[in-house]
Amino acid sequence: MTVVTALNDAPSAVDVDTETWTPAALQTYLADTYDVAYPRERCVELLRSAGHDVEE
Repeated sequence: MTVVTALNDAPSAVDVDTETWTPAALQTYLADTYDVAYPRERCVELLRSAGHDVEE
């Protein structure tokens, strides 16, 4: 599953234990699934590009 596809679904669809996508949840997902460490700012950008409202 690609990151974009995952962000279009609920976090629970990819075994992330939270109700909504947050920068921290995305960071955990990326680290666990792809073994990459994305900075919070980049996670905010990814979430916004996927249509999520993210407060800084």
